[in-house]
Parts: sequence; structure tokens; C-alpha cells
Amino acid sequence: VCLSVCLSVCLSVCLSVCLSVCLSVCLSVCLSVCLSVCLSVCLSVCLSVCLSVCLSVCLSVCLSVCLSVCLSVCLSVCLSVCLSVCLSVCLSVCLSVCLSVCLSVCLSVCLSVCLSVCLSVCLSVCLSVCIAAIGT
Repeated sequence: VCLSVCLSVCLSVCLSVCLSVCLSVCLSVCLSVCLSVCLSVCLSVCLSVCLSVCLSVCLSVCLSVCLSVCLSVCLSVCLSVCLSVCLSVCLSVCLSVCLSVCLSVCLSVCLSVCLSVCLSVCLSVCLSVCIAAIGT
């Protein structure tokens, strides 16, 4: 009886302290990692997509409009405009989709990891504390 009472009191106190500390640390670390990963993925995807799209569009436009003299000027202007527009659109779409998915997955993983860590730590601490307290 004493052991079960001691364990229930100890676990409730320990878990509340552990979870509050763990969540504040875990969530801040998790959010920063998630955001950096998401941003790098979106940048690489958007760069590859926009480069291929803009190169094909600009080549077809410039070849039809220009002769060999103005081709380099046309390509440089077209590529700079196309890349800036494409990257801004692509990044905004990618980040909005990625952030909603990434954050929900990340937060659920973080919460489950935090909960399991706190449970294992609190169980071992409370068992040793309660056994020692009953022994004295």
C-alpha cells in the first residue's frame, strides 16, 4: 500500500515537473530544427524546378524573338525575371504546405519522445526513492 501511494504521488509530481521542463526545451529545439530542414528542402526543390522551367521557357521565348546578337541579353533578363517570380511563388507555396505538415509531425514526435523519456526517468527515480523511503 505504502509503495503504491508513494509511487502515485512521486510520479504525478515528477511527471509534471519533467514535462514542463522537457516541453519548453524540446519544442524550441524541435521547431528550430524543423524550420531549418523545411527551408533547406524547399530551397533545393524550388531551385531545381525553377531552373529547369525558366531555362526551357526563356530559351523558347528568346530563340523565337531574338537573333544571335540579342540572345545573351534576352536570356539574362528573362532568367532573372523568371527565377525571381518562380522562386517567390514556389517558396511561399512550399513553405506553407511544408510548415503545416512538418510542424504537426514534428510536434507529435517531440511530444511522444518527451513523454516516454519523462516516464522512464520518473519511474526509475520514483522506484528508488520510494523503496529507500519504505526501507527506512
